[in-house]
Amino acid sequence: YEEFKDNLKYSVENGASGFLCGRAIWKEAVGRPDMEEFLLTTAVSRLNELVDIVEEKGTPWYKKYVDSIGDIKLVRGE
Repeated sequence: YEEFKDNLKYSVENGASGFLCGRAIWKEAVGRPDMEEFLLTTAVSRLNELVDIVEEKGTPWYKKYVDSIGDIKLVRGE
């Protein structure tokens, strides 16, 4: 998890807008007798910590195109 978190910090400092993650958050839960407790506490805490990193330092994806998300036209396919 710590390596993923460090890589995320580096990524958002260099323009990333978010992250995709799975095992870095929950892999230690597999096979544990307290798996559910681990997922409800540690895994949730990790996810919240990663979201905080992105919210604090990440660049919104739309800023690469427009100043405000309201400037983007919604296009719906049929």
